[in-house]
Amino acid sequence: MDELQLITRQQPGMVAVENVEELKDRLSGILARYDTIVYSEDSLKAAQADKRELTKLRKQIEEQCNAVKTAYLAPYEAFEKQVKVLLDMVDGPLNAAKRFIQEMDKREKEAKKEVIRAYFLSRTSDLGEWAEALWNSSNFFDPRWLNKGTTMLMWRDSLDKKLKAAVAGLRRTPILEAPAAPSPKPAETMPVQQRPSVQPMAPRPQGPQAAAALSSQPIPGHQQGPVPGAQPVPGPQPASVQASQSAPVAETPPEQHPVGRPFPAAVVRGAQIVRLTGTGQQLVRALELAESVGVTVDELEEELNWGFPERQQPDFRDYTAISVKTTGPDAAGKVEIVEISAVRMRDGLIQDKRKSLLQPGQKMHPMATMETGITDEMLEGMPTIAQKIGPFLEFIGDDIVVGYRIARRDLFYIGEAAARVGLTFTNPFFDIARYLQRTGKSVPGGLEGLAERMNLRFEGHRAIKEARLAANLYEKLKSRQ
Repeated sequence: MDELQLITRQQPGMVAVENVEELKDRLSGILARYDTIVYSEDSLKAAQADKRELTKLRKQIEEQCNAVKTAYLAPYEAFEKQVKVLLDMVDGPLNAAKRFIQEMDKREKEAKKEVIRAYFLSRTSDLGEWAEALWNSSNFFDPRWLNKGTTMLMWRDSLDKKLKAAVAGLRRTPILEAPAAPSPKPAETMPVQQRPSVQPMAPRPQGPQAAAALSSQPIPGHQQGPVPGAQPVPGPQPASVQASQSAPVAETPPEQHPVGRPFPAAVVRGAQIVRLTGTGQQLVRALELAESVGVTVDELEEELNWGFPERQQPDFRDYTAISVKTTGPDAAGKVEIVEISAVRMRDGLIQDKRKSLLQPGQKMHPMATMETGITDEMLEGMPTIAQKIGPFLEFIGDDIVVGYRIARRDLFYIGEAAARVGLTFTNPFFDIARYLQRTGKSVPGGLEGLAERMNLRFEGHRAIKEARLAANLYEKLKSRQ
């Protein structure tokens, strides 16, 4: 049999058999005799011979095809090797960045899980060994709580619902025996540290009173003990905490454990109204401590003169919106600034802005990291507040300062930082939260809830984002005057 020869033509993007019609005619002639063959047991050797002949014919075509393929791909393979060298150069730093991002994401999730666990334990202090068993069960913790898009309000609400359902299941299972409950301890006074090195700024008086509503978990018929793990904070001038009245509750008997003990208070959210009395510094620290264990603080009234003149109405055009972020309290109740931001507004438009991350000299509280996303690693090598407070106050100048809930917190920390370096800060201020409270327009959900109500985008709890949002909120309020 004559050997079949493929005559090919190649160019980038095309390869073809130019004599395909000729080859089809020749193959038709060669294969014609097989059209009428019928094999039988007696023709096994003939079938084997045909198989060898046809296999050889097929191999001729296939080998030439592979040769063309090799020749056609040779320049591409050389090109691909050159490109791979370039890609390898990029992949080195790219993979390092990916590994770092993955590690940071892992750390962030681990930190968030610790915050969620701390909240869970604060809600299940009365469940004893059941709490640990519930946390470790395969169907309680939802991995979606760790997603960046899952806010604190979202995972708390989901956790509370799961917890309530789990305890309801315990109540329906009479064969379970409750572990022995620890004997209730008397409530302890938790003094708050007052830095002796910081002199109160005149005309800030000592010993004013302020009232706050602290969201906690009491229910009828159950005595609430101190928060597990809470340690007294030393200080020369403790703030006294006196319960004035309880939030109204329905006249219903308390639910019971299967063994007859009161239903755990950690499962049901509620509120208590208390009056805090102490120095301005003590009150700020006390409220920081409350918020650090997951208690929601809503100010109902305040009898406290910080020494800052307050603007009562949104009737001015020029101002600087500010926001301050802190470490949250450490074991001794100490709090330091980690981020300051200011947005200068002129006639409704942003004229300039400033933002600084700061090295606080102490670790971030997990709740503060959870809220802001600021980690200890992000603060390494940053300047201190002592280095930045002067330029920050120069940027603000004599402007009215505007912000959300700055009267209780931001003004105090800025003033305290200024006092440490011999400066004073007594600018007039406008507090959006206080204005809404005075006018009966308060919105639940804090800054995030207010932004949603005012049809503004809430971008998160970083200082510069909150300062921009405060400016936008003020402009909305001013336009409605």
